[in-house]
Amino acid sequence: MAVAMMLWYASQDHQVDVVEAVVAKIQHADLDRRHDVLEWTHPDHDAFSGNTSLFNAIFDDDHEIVELLLAARADVTKVTGRRDGWNAMHEVCYFTESTKCLQLLLQHEKAPVLIKEKSTGSHGTEIPAGSTPMDVARIGGRRSHVQMLSDRPEARIGRSGSRKRKHE
Repeated sequence: MAVAMMLWYASQDHQVDVVEAVVAKIQHADLDRRHDVLEWTHPDHDAFSGNTSLFNAIFDDDHEIVELLLAARADVTKVTGRRDGWNAMHEVCYFTESTKCLQLLLQHEKAPVLIKEKSTGSHGTEIPAGSTPMDVARIGGRRSHVQMLSDRPEARIGRSGSRKRKHE
């Protein structure tokens, strides 16, 4: 637990060297141990209770740490203890100004699933349940994020009901 807590605080405070050291330490650990460290959430930290290290880095728009955590196989499907059903891409589209974290997630093997996933609950008053990451970006006025997501075929499925075919 001490290693997990160290990673959690380091991801919140842009301590790249500490995150690198923890990632190196758990790199060869068994899957359960690695998961326990990467997915640990602080139970008593007021504003960030229930959030993973990946969420901390996304919240701070810290693409260096996001990249390290993704390389360490942090879970991108659930990054908070909230019950709103947001994945890492929802969080990026809500919290980040730059597109660097979004670019990293779009390169992730689970990107096609993350793009299409709808939230199960509302987030405050402005983001309704059933929102995709694109909806979150649109509502938040993140035009660059919307453009990047619109360029993906996965994001186009569902808007018109079918995938558009390219003619050669």
